[in-house]
Amino acid sequence: MKYSDKGLVSRIKVNDQRAFKELVNKYQSKIFMIAYGVLKNEDDAYDAVQEVFLKVYKYIQNFQENSTLYTWIYRITYNVSIDLYRKKKGEYSVEFGDSSKIDPNSDSLSRRVITPSEKAEQKELSEQLEFAISQLSEEHRTILVLREFEGLSYDEIAEITSTPKGTVMSRLYHARLNLKKFLEEFV
Repeated sequence: MKYSDKGLVSRIKVNDQRAFKELVNKYQSKIFMIAYGVLKNEDDAYDAVQEVFLKVYKYIQNFQENSTLYTWIYRITYNVSIDLYRKKKGEYSVEFGDSSKIDPNSDSLSRRVITPSEKAEQKELSEQLEFAISQLSEEHRTILVLREFEGLSYDEIAEITSTPKGTVMSRLYHARLNLKKFLEEFV
């Protein structure tokens, strides 16, 4: 049975293991993307996801529902990821994925094979983007990832990062500006 977030919290608070499993299934990929965006390392992102769910399980009784469950979990994810990043700072290398994969769900008209030269250009662009993002400050990189890769609203980012909305908007603006500078000669 599928529960709303509020229903999941209620069920988990009375030790319903199926509800917790449903929560994990609902949020694990989103949590992974946030962690990966901050940590830039797949193995560390998986470690962060595991730690996030341990913390959610341990502290769900303290969840007051002043914010949404989604925001609360993302806040935990952000904190865990930043802590892990600080512990392992300088050890990361990120790959944004193989852009030559064809989406099997797309219609056949939009599918096409990517030539080796296009693949090489995409790889070079991906590497340049990776480098540019790694050059951003921790605050700028985090807000950029939350907004551009996760699609969170300014309000959600402000709540997750405990930063005023205006500061979030300013940091995002400067992150984009700096990213543009790093990519200017390439694009």
